[in-house]
Amino acid sequence: MLLVIASCLVVVAGCAAPVVAPAPPVQSQVSSEPTATPLEKLTIGMIYISPVQIPWSFAHREGLRQALEVVYSPSQGMQVEEEGEGFRVLDSTGNAVVNTLSWTATTDFSATEASRVARDMISKGAGLIFVTAENWCQDLHENVAPAYPDVGFACIRGPVAPNLISMYPKSWEGFCVACAAAAAIVDEPNLGMLGAYAANPQVASNHGACAACFADAWADKDDSQISVSTVYINNWENLGDETAGALALRDEGVKVVAVHQDSTAAGTALVETDVWVIGYDSSWRERVEPNDHILTSVVIDWSEIYELALMTTREGTFQGLKWNPGLAEGAVKLDVFSPTAPSVAGVTAETYREKLRAGWRPCGGDDVMWAMDSWQECHSE
Repeated sequence: MLLVIASCLVVVAGCAAPVVAPAPPVQSQVSSEPTATPLEKLTIGMIYISPVQIPWSFAHREGLRQALEVVYSPSQGMQVEEEGEGFRVLDSTGNAVVNTLSWTATTDFSATEASRVARDMISKGAGLIFVTAENWCQDLHENVAPAYPDVGFACIRGPVAPNLISMYPKSWEGFCVACAAAAAIVDEPNLGMLGAYAANPQVASNHGACAACFADAWADKDDSQISVSTVYINNWENLGDETAGALALRDEGVKVVAVHQDSTAAGTALVETDVWVIGYDSSWRERVEPNDHILTSVVIDWSEIYELALMTTREGTFQGLKWNPGLAEGAVKLDVFSPTAPSVAGVTAETYREKLRAGWRPCGGDDVMWAMDSWQECHSE
């Protein structure tokens, strides 16, 4: 059921567990070009939670592409080429100095399967592996990274190890700014939030910051209480449930929906409505048509951490660390505002950017936001 203020509507798919078919082997994207010297050659593994056309995975693939173009730049005589879902880098003589292996979860989304794929990639020569799902990181930390100390790994919000990077930016800062801007342009303080999992720290911090900053900005206009309606579908990507959840929020009377899902289904579902939508991962204005109702999107730029991992691997200095930058560092960005949005949206966004830059936080420090279990830890009525 859909509850207001401190509630959530959960749309759950069928209860029967699917029969898991054996996953296909990882397909190598190794070039037939002459190989470079062993010192220069690098094979990169990309383990995706969703197809690369989906905003979350697209942002990771784009981060890799941008990083390759910096680390292996044309000024060095290098050329980055697309190859299937991945890339290869050729030197000035046509030798392949970088190749990629790519795998996307389709039927088996378990950590055990992701770790099996990582080992398979290593057997094919991978020296650096990026893993794009948070729930795969613990097994990677416990059972894979220690067994392959000469391989570098980067995973979403996992534990740090000598050869394992934990990466996730302060996307909550983007949601804070976007939701404050939304509060400045709506005429009723009814906020909707659509997400994958209520207790996931990514979703909880993004939605918590959204609700807190929406309330803070609304208070500058009116002294009435805001209402918050939430939908969690227990899946990162389920087009039917995301559509149903978005329409349920519309029926509840919300004026804006902040989305933390891997697909743009909610944006498409709300095209013919008067509800503003805040997208996530990459630009939804580039993916939804018509798109005037897309107020903005919280965009993640992964290129910095991909570049760091590539450069240190190339130099032989790779080490584990926690990567958690935000708006100020450029890892989190806001897409352009809708041309139909009142100009006060941009003005309010800049106000909240400055507040965050000055040290203001909607609900505790950065460590609190990193470990949040519920959006209501950040805002409650």
